[in-house]
Amino acid sequence: LCCIVIFQNGGSSQLDTFDPKPDAPQDIRGSFKSIPTTVPGVHISELLPQTARSMKKFSIIRSMHSDEAIHERARQYISSGSRPRNDLIQPCYGSVVSKEFGVKNGLPPYVVIPEKDLSAEAGFLGASFDPFVTGNPNTKTFSVKDLTLPLGVTFDEAQARARLLAALDGEFKKVEQSPLIESMDEFYQKAFDLISSPVAKKAFDLNQEPDKLRDTYGRSTVGQGALLARRLIESGVRLVTIYQGGYDTHSLHEKNTQPLLKDFDQAFPALLDDLEQRGLLESTLVLVT
Repeated sequence: LCCIVIFQNGGSSQLDTFDPKPDAPQDIRGSFKSIPTTVPGVHISELLPQTARSMKKFSIIRSMHSDEAIHERARQYISSGSRPRNDLIQPCYGSVVSKEFGVKNGLPPYVVIPEKDLSAEAGFLGASFDPFVTGNPNTKTFSVKDLTLPLGVTFDEAQARARLLAALDGEFKKVEQSPLIESMDEFYQKAFDLISSPVAKKAFDLNQEPDKLRDTYGRSTVGQGALLARRLIESGVRLVTIYQGGYDTHSLHEKNTQPLLKDFDQAFPALLDDLEQRGLLESTLVLVT
């Protein structure tokens, strides 16, 4: 089993997405209309027409509730299942999956796209279970920075540097023992294994996908992120989180919300269709939150 999370950072409005409340008074139900889905009796926002046509492939949970009003704490809460504490950082579910299930096919178990959020941390589990960060896949020159060696450095030179680092660390450990140092050792080893893995390079290479399919997902960060997530899940990654930011609208709400949901409405149904066609939907939990 695998998992893909699309996290609408900042908090998309339930009234503008999956709970438009069409029968509520006008001052409650929001400014966008609702439309029927392929499931009789279920309506969602008019901003999500493609999602509405895919309604039979997912379920809507409208009973979520939280008393956390601070974005950072709320994200940590929903990403770990534990209330945030000042004395202890709880690990997010991706890091727990990473610890419990480990590496498959030489790929990192937990990946975030495009950048790591505060809520995507391993906490007390240690740095070796932090996520692998891809960068933005919707750039013309997209290249995962930690999969390639610096310019001018050969693989033999990288191996020699790794041996030198191991020798220096060995001397250092004689006088200083620290769980952080041990976790960083493991982190460096995983990074080195990744650089030397042809499977990893292929999994992260979006150029392997036909332009038509890339266009279907949408040429946006969330669109190309969803396509990359499918490639990674297919190759052995356990959990991928795609952060789509911008939903924390304090002004010009309607104007700023529409392009965000247009990108999402293209990416999400495309991901479900693609997973289904490849026989992966039954074994992949897709969570939008």
